[in-house]
Amino acid sequence: MEKDRLDPWGETFIGNYERLHKEFGIERIDSVLPRFKRPSLHLRRGIDFGHRDLGRVLDAVDNDKPFVIRFGWTNGGGHIMDGMGYEIWNGYDYVSYMNPWPGEGNSEDLFSWMVSASDHRWTHTLRVR
Repeated sequence: MEKDRLDPWGETFIGNYERLHKEFGIERIDSVLPRFKRPSLHLRRGIDFGHRDLGRVLDAVDNDKPFVIRFGWTNGGGHIMDGMGYEIWNGYDYVSYMNPWPGEGNSEDLFSWMVSASDHRWTHTLRVR
């Protein structure tokens, strides 16, 4: 029997979400849902079924503290950025951050893109005290 796999761009049927929570260390989204003042459509409809480290991001944002984001490049290596906030604009979840790469600076991107795209994965979060 083929194992369930996570493929946000594919059409793979996931029959056992509970197993994905255990196998990939994904926390249930409902553990942080009450913390959102205005949950996005994806959160309200249960499209986003889980998260990793979102609680840490929300802790930092709630306490006006920066947080560190580490991207792991799909071809190896990584990149560190300074997370500054989390907002919902027009029903979409965005993370604001400062990218120290020359010419980049402050930016906002969709939370879903920050978590995973073709060239990177959000691998680590560190809350700054």
